[in-house]
Amino acid sequence: MRRVSIVFLFFLMLPSFAFSQVVVRDFEGWAGVKVRKKLGDNWTLSLEEHLRMEHNMSQLDEFFTEFNAGYDILQDVNLALGIRGVRHKTGSGDLESRMRFHFETEYSHDINRTDLSFRLRYQSRFDTDEEQLLNALRFKTGMRWNPSNFPIDPYSSLEGFFKMPGRSSTGHPGVRLAIGGIWKINKTHHIRLFYHLEWNNEEYYSLWINRLGMRYDLRL
Repeated sequence: MRRVSIVFLFFLMLPSFAFSQVVVRDFEGWAGVKVRKKLGDNWTLSLEEHLRMEHNMSQLDEFFTEFNAGYDILQDVNLALGIRGVRHKTGSGDLESRMRFHFETEYSHDINRTDLSFRLRYQSRFDTDEEQLLNALRFKTGMRWNPSNFPIDPYSSLEGFFKMPGRSSTGHPGVRLAIGGIWKINKTHHIRLFYHLEWNNEEYYSLWINRLGMRYDLRL
């Protein structure tokens, strides 16, 4: 009787276990423009416009405008506050409005033409159809190499993030690996090209994303 009960429980739990092993893959494309302005010795302001495509870059995911203000409290330590206004495409094809706020601190240090950085970010997002904030913690470490007499700076970064409980009773982790290069046309105009490999543990499935992107930076 005990063996029968165990077998019965196994087959009862099998569908939910199999469903949790569903893996979804996608290829995305990101494009953006960023204007950055240095004010005095400590303040930095930036304004960004981004367009993001999903489903093998065949459908719109979202587009947004983001404003950031950063302040150097020490030579290598920066505090920043950002706000993002988003228009996101839902599963039904409608565009919904989202607002996202973040606060972060970053430490960066240059060693032999190599810039190392460590960033900790706390962010909150509010959707028009949500009655609560959706919060997340993100930690990112990166490295940028500035070779002499070469117009492109290679860089890489690794970011881990944890979406706190919101729609579900448990949070969801994720990891993003980025590699790319920054083409320094001159001191004012830069073009950033990058590739992302990202994994997200969603509520009912694992999501793997390959992503290509480009951003034009204007430094004033």
